[in-house]
Amino acid sequence: MERKVLKTANSLFDKEQFSEALPLYLKIDSVEDDAQVKYRIGACYLNTKYEKLKALPYLEEVSQLPSIQVPVIVYNDLGKLYHYTYRFDDAIEMFEKYMEKSKTDEFAESKDYEFAKRMISVCLNAIEITTQPFKADIDILGAPINTMESEFCPMITADEQMMVYMQALGLGKIEKPIITLMVSARQPDGNWGNPVKLEIESIEKYKNNDILLAGLSPDGQSIFLNIGEGLNQDIYMGSIASNTIIGIKKLNKNINTPFYEGRASISADGTELYFVSDRPGGFGGTDIYKSKRSRKGDWDEPINIGAAVNTIYNEDSPFMHPDNVTLFFSSEGHKSIGGNDIFKSKVSDGVWSEPENLGFPNSTKDDLYFVLNANGQTGYFSSSKNNIYNKHKIYRVSLKDPIPLTLVKGVIKAGTPALPIAADIKVYDKQTGVRVKYVYNPDAETGQYLMIFPPAKNYDLVISSEDFLPQLLNVYIPYQTYFYELYQEIHLQPIELGNGIVGEVVTVNNTFYDLYKTAEADSIITEDSPKQPKYYDHLLELIENIIETTDTLQKIYTKKPIDKPDPAKNMDALLNMIEEAIETTDPVTLSILDANAKQKDKIKQTHFYTEGDKEKSLVTTVVGGDTIYTAPPIKTNIGQSNFEKISKIKKEAEVVKEAAFKTSSPEDRKYVHRLIIYYDIDKDEIPLDMTEKLNGICKLLVDNPLLGAEIYGFTDSQGAEKYNLSLSRQRAQKVLKYFLDQKVDYQKLIVKGYGETHDHIHSSDPKYLRKVEINVFELKGLEY
Repeated sequence: MERKVLKTANSLFDKEQFSEALPLYLKIDSVEDDAQVKYRIGACYLNTKYEKLKALPYLEEVSQLPSIQVPVIVYNDLGKLYHYTYRFDDAIEMFEKYMEKSKTDEFAESKDYEFAKRMISVCLNAIEITTQPFKADIDILGAPINTMESEFCPMITADEQMMVYMQALGLGKIEKPIITLMVSARQPDGNWGNPVKLEIESIEKYKNNDILLAGLSPDGQSIFLNIGEGLNQDIYMGSIASNTIIGIKKLNKNINTPFYEGRASISADGTELYFVSDRPGGFGGTDIYKSKRSRKGDWDEPINIGAAVNTIYNEDSPFMHPDNVTLFFSSEGHKSIGGNDIFKSKVSDGVWSEPENLGFPNSTKDDLYFVLNANGQTGYFSSSKNNIYNKHKIYRVSLKDPIPLTLVKGVIKAGTPALPIAADIKVYDKQTGVRVKYVYNPDAETGQYLMIFPPAKNYDLVISSEDFLPQLLNVYIPYQTYFYELYQEIHLQPIELGNGIVGEVVTVNNTFYDLYKTAEADSIITEDSPKQPKYYDHLLELIENIIETTDTLQKIYTKKPIDKPDPAKNMDALLNMIEEAIETTDPVTLSILDANAKQKDKIKQTHFYTEGDKEKSLVTTVVGGDTIYTAPPIKTNIGQSNFEKISKIKKEAEVVKEAAFKTSSPEDRKYVHRLIIYYDIDKDEIPLDMTEKLNGICKLLVDNPLLGAEIYGFTDSQGAEKYNLSLSRQRAQKVLKYFLDQKVDYQKLIVKGYGETHDHIHSSDPKYLRKVEINVFELKGLEY
């Protein structure tokens, strides 16, 4: 009976039908101790998809028996299994034994010899790298991100508020798993929310094609997809709206070829695309290429980024960090410890540094899809380590070497109540005049925008929005050695007078945060709990003037108020408290905010239209080599010393104090509004229908220290000249008294009676000559 079963098993084995032969060999092994059967059981397990490790005890046993002539390839197989299980010294011994014995084996192949030689180097790399101290803390994401299925290829926005990833359903159970794209938003407590499936617009167009995640822009507004069959995939780009990928377009022929094009990463400035391809002309396997965006907005002919990064093996999963310098990628080459490892390389003047194995996330299996948030503190990757079915899980990495960048997150609003508005933001390096392109314009619904800046530079921001003058805002990003965040809120407010608009107020709030070195932050982070590592990864989202008002910024999600910080919370909890401060004036929470704010800067600038005409109010400025028309420039205080700030405050006070309204000449006055009050004959009382308009002017004068007003009285030509002069003065004095009763400073008012009006336009109608002219003006050349 056993001989018949053995004959059948051997026949299946010779036909390489290993899955059918395996149960027959196992049946024989349960009743007989046959070394040849044990070898073949090991060989069958080696050829399974998910149970290769079960081959180890069988191959170990037969490799030490002199009574059986095992194929030389067994030593290579054992070497692979030892390497896989981190037995690197044993693996090296097996690979060396294979290299020795294969020299006299007629069936040995050169590719297996080269493989053994390469794997000895890989094992030596592994011994070196795995014995080094970790530079990071790693934890596997729990539910709802990771499930019993396979989750892989995580992509995050630069501010780490959104994650897009893939989920493989049925891996290990069905022949072709079902791949779905998922999206999750970060919650107020720092955890990831319940993921939602991303639908595909017009999915019927891609019938019989795989649709895979290829990349995500730093602001999350653009998503890249791989669409095709098997290895015949191309790169497409679309956008995400209401959990649906819309506007999907195939990239041009410079990017897509008849060969494989895989994962992609767009630089923070949106001008460079890094992607994977196996097109001819590379170094071997899949290589990483770079294409630059042309002036027309399309992608130019790509270049291979070179031998410093690309090897004869496969390179995959490029991710260009928002610093536009550091490239993370996976490779089977370089100093890999096995499979695809995650490396990083930095570019300077077009030259790439020697790739560095990150060490901490890498295993002896494939480690892929590493991404890192803008502050350089938190990364994500997926790995199939410790899973026999090769199911990937998503891991979070807390790094200890931050990247010196400033992430500017802001919101632009207008009106009362403050509501988000659409705007266009252009940023220029003030020193070089070069336009900075890693700027993501405000979302029309939320008004939120994102900018990523290198430190120690001056930047000019040109902000254009409907119904308001273009604004020129100068921002200085201080020198830093690691990551900071600047939260900025811009509020545009029209100055209304009567039924018209006479100017606008621009309020800019900058809060510059450093959460890495403050004792206050450390005091509420658990440092001794292994389950709560010290995370410095999620930073702040704050609003304008948090002390004066707590409900300016409407958050997308609803927050629950908190009363006091819990010292047992980690950094996620700290940041949750900071977000909660948007809607609460709890003094403990606000003290934490104040303690962690490196600098605060509030600028409020009022601009009045010349003669009430917006178009006449623009000034010319040269920015980036171009002449632009904006409101007078706004300069923030970020980067100034305390002495400079105090000096500025004193200067502003002196300017207001010394404003010489009464002695100024008409040429020094910029007129912003005019009101005329008409009188009946021989009357000097202010008509009742004018009080509302006068109240508006009075409020304008009280609220704006550098505004003054001319109050000029006139009469018609009827009556004696002396009487007319006295009546015109009485009319002007009555208006003066009204202004003084409304708390308008007397020093700001110029009052005069002129007697008869010499007004040739209305001289034919006396009712237009009996009047008081009120001319509101701003003194030219004064700023505060």
